[in-house]
Amino acid sequence: MGIEQAVLTQAHEQLFAGMVSAWVATASGHGDRREVLSSSERWRVVRRAEDYLTDRVDGTVRMDELCSAACTSLSRLERSFREVLGLSPRRYLMLRRMAAVRGELLAGRSGATVTDTAMRWGFFHLGRFAEEYAALFSELPSQTLRAGTERR
Repeated sequence: MGIEQAVLTQAHEQLFAGMVSAWVATASGHGDRREVLSSSERWRVVRRAEDYLTDRVDGTVRMDELCSAACTSLSRLERSFREVLGLSPRRYLMLRRMAAVRGELLAGRSGATVTDTAMRWGFFHLGRFAEEYAALFSELPSQTLRAGTERR
């Protein structure tokens, strides 16, 4: 077994052990639902998640990766994001990805296209992407790209 396979196997075992522990804790009434997170713990969860996202180069992040990076469960992550930022972690991820797309389009790199940029940041339904982009930034992504190209 190679090193990569050994690391993957160990990660799967840890994930399985964590899932079993969470299930046992929930079944015995000591699960996440009864715990009260302090304000400082909620902020720590959000900061750990943000630190992880800042280090990522690509736009695709799975919720389980974010939970692992923030050292918390999905329910705690959800609760922390909602109480600290007022939105879900999924919405937060989408807004970060939209901002990254906008930044790239405004940079107006030679040969850049809206499609390539959107897909690189994890937007694969381009019609929905364009609608959400226009709602957020009050212009179409193609207009942003055109403005970025003209500034160069």
